[in-house]
Parts: sequence; structure tokens; C-alpha cells
Amino acid sequence: MGIFVVYFPKIKRMKRIFTLLGVTLLAFTSQAQRVQTTPPSAPGPVKDVELLDNRSGSQSTASPVQRGNIFFMEDFSNGFAGSNGIGPMTFEDSGANTIWEIADANSPAGEFSTTISALASPTASNGWAIFDADLYNTPISNGVEDVSGWLSTPPMDCGGLASVIVEWSQYFRYCCFPTSPITVEVSNDGGTNWVVYPAQGSFFPSANTISANPLNTSVDVSCAAAGESNVLIRWGYNTAAAAGYSHYFWGIDDIMIYENLVENDIEIVQTTNGDVFTVWEYRVTPFAQRTLAADGGLLVGVIFRNNGFGDQPNTVITVEILDDALNVLSTTVSPPFTMQSFANTVECPSFLLDTLYLTTGWVPTEVGTYTVLSTIASDSLDSNVLNNVGIRGIVYSDCEYGHEDEAEITAEIRPRAAEDEPTEFDPTGYGCFYTMPNSGSTAHGVSVVFGTNTDIGAEFSAVLYQVAAGSSLNDGGEIVASEEYWVTEGQLLGEYDYYPFDAPYTLQTVAAQVYFAGILAENQSPLELTLRAQSNSDSDNSTGVYERAGSGDFVWFSSQTWSPAARLITCELVGVDEIVKDELLTAFTIIPNPAVDVTRISYQLSSSAPVAYEVRDISGRLVEYANLGRMQPGANSLTLNVSSYPAGNYTIGLVVDGARMFAKQLNVTK
Repeated sequence: MGIFVVYFPKIKRMKRIFTLLGVTLLAFTSQAQRVQTTPPSAPGPVKDVELLDNRSGSQSTASPVQRGNIFFMEDFSNGFAGSNGIGPMTFEDSGANTIWEIADANSPAGEFSTTISALASPTASNGWAIFDADLYNTPISNGVEDVSGWLSTPPMDCGGLASVIVEWSQYFRYCCFPTSPITVEVSNDGGTNWVVYPAQGSFFPSANTISANPLNTSVDVSCAAAGESNVLIRWGYNTAAAAGYSHYFWGIDDIMIYENLVENDIEIVQTTNGDVFTVWEYRVTPFAQRTLAADGGLLVGVIFRNNGFGDQPNTVITVEILDDALNVLSTTVSPPFTMQSFANTVECPSFLLDTLYLTTGWVPTEVGTYTVLSTIASDSLDSNVLNNVGIRGIVYSDCEYGHEDEAEITAEIRPRAAEDEPTEFDPTGYGCFYTMPNSGSTAHGVSVVFGTNTDIGAEFSAVLYQVAAGSSLNDGGEIVASEEYWVTEGQLLGEYDYYPFDAPYTLQTVAAQVYFAGILAENQSPLELTLRAQSNSDSDNSTGVYERAGSGDFVWFSSQTWSPAARLITCELVGVDEIVKDELLTAFTIIPNPAVDVTRISYQLSSSAPVAYEVRDISGRLVEYANLGRMQPGANSLTLNVSSYPAGNYTIGLVVDGARMFAKQLNVTK
């Protein structure tokens, strides 16, 4: 589990990107830095990433098609012997056929998964199948091995079907690489050759993160199965690489295979602000980093699909840019093209999503909020016009650079419990990648929103990494600006707070460098550090999280399911500490210093304010913290007993009205 792997982060979804002369742009070759070298993550308890918003079935993806001629159903009420009327389900796995099981009351039952609830499928009460890799590798003290396996239908005759849709209920969690190991595989020659489709549905692949429960998923396998008389369909776990995946589980239930009754239904799945395949997109962009007219203006990506069984001739995509008063500022229309159905595509497996990039030529003339509106239409009468529209809200700011939507940061990202001390937390960190299309910007700091479970006194650093083109954050990233901080009561109000770096840093253009900015806590601590985040949002792999790798080292991982509330600030603002320091704290002394048994902390306030103090040792570990309550204006003091402190240097900090003041050093002698 100490190996490294190079992977392309943007294979989260199977997509085809194509050009239409004059209006589109491909960018595959110029952004080699998007290839991230990511080590395997270490398995951990559920607490490693906790989303506090509802990740139940409301997050699942229902079938986009209308079911017809349901010719196969399996709910595992008769175990693997089958209740489908055709034949038994068969399975094979690398654990001598012991990893696939019919779930019981304890499933999943592995060492890491015992706190996870059962699959919440409609018929879970009469049985469901589980690939319990965690249980197979329990106890881990006996050693861990990578696992693989598949679960197959009996042979089926699909010769009379014009389309074939596979739908099922599932939930899963996997370790130890970000890319999803689960697939749906189709054979039309009795099992000699297999066509492989991704099976994770709407889940954004990420190691150690639990999918929605249930995650209702459908895949159109018509190009491989429709019209074929000898079809096998199987669910495969890690069947392609057979390496790197040792934990946790995959639950499957309520399999249905049927024809699609809808002929005409084209859908816009996502509208993007930029090229999410090779670079990144942003919710908030500094005005200085807008895409200029010489570079084609705003680039809009439209990700779409054909949900019907019929081809769609003369399909056209229109993109409009609207201001905050909904006035249309720009309109771009693609040339017409034909959208093939899944059964008729040249490629098989059919691409689940197509992506068209349009260079709009539009450049904002002022800061503000804008709306990107995309619509899709063809010659056919669409059966569901409600999904023909995509909307993306974007903001051009004076100096904020961010990926997350500030109105959607309803999740909380939390660190793991430490392996050697369950009452403490692992080192952690959260941040995002940024590019600089234009020269002239300077990084001044970061702005973040802490989660409600963050502890007062938790230590962190605001950091900026510079990453050379073609390198990864771990192998080629260098911290070029930073500053240490401690969380105080006033920073837990659910608002963005600004934390400047030790010095501003001049940013280079995208051709030479990319950047990563966020917060980092490098030490294990009894105090928890969390951030608010937008869940199910990291479709461009712009997010990084600092966690334990399979080797035991702590490194940055990309490819998450969420975007943290962390933004890069490109102008000089007034930090939380500076505001309070200038207005409230006018004096701060420690006498005697050095001290043997006791010392006196004296300070002066310009007005009444709540006060606390903190003591940290040379490694930054919190030694003592006390809330003194609201203190009166003028001179105040307190006596600090240091007789129990080991000899050495300590840092004394005052927290006034929720903001950390200047800290002073105290030397304790014996």
C-alpha cells in the first residue's frame, strides 16, 4: 500500500468531447499539470469525511428513461439462487468466493465498517448482495490484500430488444485510490469479451467517502446488448487493475433490466464556467483573471446526453450570458449536429456524456454576478423539456478566487481520529487549485469558513503552494507563502474570515505554474479543525485534502466529492486579528520572564470585551487554555502558575473578542 500511481483525474465520468468548427475549443495538450500523482489513501473510520447535510436517497440518481418491457428483475429474496425466473446469479472473487455474500443483520461487518447502516433499498428486508472487502480483510492485524470479484446475471436473450437499460440500487465505499473500482460489464458472446461501463452513477469518485444510500443508478448498455441473443451482465469490483483496492464494501439490490420507452429526450447535465476537463472552473473569479477577448472570452462547457432510443438530428446548443437584472449580454449558438442514441453510437461502450465547449467572446466589463444559461433543442418533439436548460451562476469579484458556491456550503468536512490516540485528531488540511491566465495578480491570503465542530484553540496555517507544470502537489509543490493562526471564538460564526500570508506573493501565469491555497494543520491534536463545504460539487477535481496515505505518511489527495469553503485572496484586506488588535488591545506584557513558578500577564483594553488566554509549547501543542469572561476597559492582569511546566520556551497568546492577538514568548526555567 506504499506505491504511487499516476492517473488522469478527469475520468470521473465517461465523457466524449468534440469540436464544431468556429465555436469550440479543446485543451488536451497544454495542461500537463492536471496529471496528479496521488498515493493510495489509508482506510479509516467513517469519521474521516462527514457530510452533515442529507446524503440519503435524495442524492441518488433515478433512471432518466421510462421503463418498459421489464424482462429481468432480481431482489435476492432467494439469495444467489435467483428470483428472476431465468436462472441463478453467479459470482467469483479473489477471496476463494467468500467476499460476495447475501447480507445479514450485521452487514457490512468489516473492522472499519461496523458503524455503517445497511443498504436502504426498497426490498432490503428480503435480502441484498454485498461485496464485503472490509470483512474479508478483518482483522487487519493479520495482513491486508487487494480484492476483486464480479456478480453476474444468468444468460439472457435480448434479441427482440431495441434498447437495454440496467438499473439497480446500491451503496459503496472503497479504498485506496480515488478512481472508482466498480463497473458494469456486458458480454454478448457468452463471456469471452466484455464491454465495460462505469457503475458509480452520480457519485463523484473519491477514496474513503460513502456514496448516497441508496444510490439508484441506471446505465444504457444498448450498444452491447440490444438485439443480441446471448447476453451476460455483471457487476465488477476492481476487475480491470486488480490492485490497490482492499476496503470497504459494495451493496447491490433490486436489479432491473428493461427497454427504454422514450424516443426523444435530450438533457443538459451540467453547464460549466470553463474547461473542467483539463483546467478548472470557478464560482468566483477576480476581475483581473477574467478571460480576455484575445483569448476568446468566457469559455462555456455544456455537458449533455441523449436519454431516448432515437437519434436526434439538427441538435443545437445555445448559450446566453445574463446580468443580475436578467438582461442578455451575449448569445452564442452552436452549428447543428446529430446526437446518436446509445444503441447507435460508433463507440461501444457509448459515452455516457458528451461535452461541447463554446467560446462566447464575452468579457465582463465590471465586477458583479452573472448567469450562464444553456439550452439544447433538436428537430424532434422532446418528451421532457424541463431538462433542456442548464444554469450556472458566476461572480467576478475584486479579489476573491473560489470554486464553491457560498450559498451551498451546507456540509462539514472533518478529520479522522488518530490511530494511536482515538481522542485526538489526525493532521488535516483543505484547499483548492488555481490558475492565473493573466499576469499581475498577487496572493495575499486565504478566506475560509470553519465548521461547527471546530474547536477553539485549534492551530492551522494559511498556505500557498506553487506547483510547476507537469508536477503534482506532493512531488513538485512548494510552499511559497504561509502564516500560523489559532481558531478563536469569533471565527466560528459561519462566515468567511480572512487570514493573510506572512508576505504577499506575486503569481505567475498558467503556462508556468499552478497554485494551491488553503489551510493546513500538520500536527496531531486533541482539538478538531473542520471546514464548511459544498457537497457533490467537485466535478473539476479542484479540491485537495490532507490525509494519511497507505504508506503512513500524510500527503495531499485530489479528487474529492466536495469543494471546501476556502478561497484565495488576491488583494490586501484587513485580517480578523488586525481589526481587533488595533481597536481593543493596546498593551500586553509578561513579567517576570523568564519565570520559575509564576508570572503575571498584564494587558490593557480600550473597551470592555471577552478575553481568553492560551499557552502552547515549542511544537505548537496547546498546553493550557482558559476563558476569563468579559473584562473591563483599562488595565487588567492575571497570574499564570507555571510551576508544573517543564523547562523550555512557550508561547502566550491573548484572545480578545474572538480574535487572536499578538503572542509573546515565555521562558520557563527550573
